[in-house]
Amino acid sequence: MIVDTGVSLEIASGGTLNVAGTLNIIQLLVIFGGGVVNVSSGGVINNGNGIDVYGVLNNHGTINNNTSAIYIGLYGGFTGVLNNYGVINQNSVGGFAKITITSGGILNNECGGVISNPSPGVIDGTVTTISCSSVPEFPIGFAVLFAVMVPAMLVLRNIRIRKPAVRV
Repeated sequence: MIVDTGVSLEIASGGTLNVAGTLNIIQLLVIFGGGVVNVSSGGVINNGNGIDVYGVLNNHGTINNNTSAIYIGLYGGFTGVLNNYGVINQNSVGGFAKITITSGGILNNECGGVISNPSPGVIDGTVTTISCSSVPEFPIGFAVLFAVMVPAMLVLRNIRIRKPAVRV
């Protein structure tokens, strides 16, 4: 799908856009409060001008911010959330790519999310990085004990203890 010059794609409150293929934004994508855009794994948004997020943008795929801007909660009183589980590429070609996070905006870089922002890319505002919950590690002594005990238990299981015959 192409959002061509002079056209804005607006996702209204209660509306949802699911991007499973490629969405090329030449002009503008606006996600109003209560609106949601979901970029699925394998989905791609190529932003060539602007994305205004006042609702929610969930990225599990790739957003290429190509010498353009993403505004999250741009104007006073407007909030917006971008949850990044996938990849955001700030591609600055002949200019710069910019992400602006206002006081009402939130950019969550979720566990596994990647934001590539080489110079002269700009991110104004605070990115919240969500860390992965780790798998608990067992001490090395537990692993050694387990490695010794399992074979011993298997051997003992196969040994039959014979009781002396009782004669009457």
